[in-house]
Amino acid sequence: MNLGKFIVIDGVDGAGKTLSCDLLKEKLPKGDFVFTREPGGAPFAEKIRELFLSESAKDSSVETQLALAFAARHDNLQNRIVPALRSGKNVISDRFDSSSFAFQVWGQERKDLRDFFFEIRETYLKEYKPDKYIFLDLDFNEGLRRISEKNGGLNRFDEESKEFHKRVAQGYREFAQEVENVEFLDSNRTPDMVVEDLVKVIDKS
Repeated sequence: MNLGKFIVIDGVDGAGKTLSCDLLKEKLPKGDFVFTREPGGAPFAEKIRELFLSESAKDSSVETQLALAFAARHDNLQNRIVPALRSGKNVISDRFDSSSFAFQVWGQERKDLRDFFFEIRETYLKEYKPDKYIFLDLDFNEGLRRISEKNGGLNRFDEESKEFHKRVAQGYREFAQEVENVEFLDSNRTPDMVVEDLVKVIDKS
């Protein structure tokens, strides 16, 4: 069976992940690519997303948040990602497990959960780990400035402290040291320039 490629686009809040994915939909061959997002991507996973990003989740433990994220992730894998890969299509995900590591383990200062994170990762992802992670590289301060210009649509993580977002940015770099096939792209450019480079990296993946 020839599986498609599984590619993740991730990075700090405000780096332009979702916009880049929207632009890629216009640039890449429509029949060859399936797009998804995290948390969410599949019907039940989207319901978990609502809970995960809700204000009531603020008071939950990091362990609970990791469990919710991986539950949604597994549902997305089973019902959207894996079927697409097995059919030979390539999958591009707006965020994936790298976000859980950056936000929960690093951002929420639970480095003691690092080994636990990778155990869950192995159990849930098995052979369907991403073939490529592309991190949109942007100073977290610039990311926060961009977020502040949004017209609504902020979630509970967007409203976290500057120190939290600084830790998240470091979390992505730490994750890149733990896994293979990570590439950083400068996101401090126009969306068209970023997407042009994304297409080149995806074509090589």
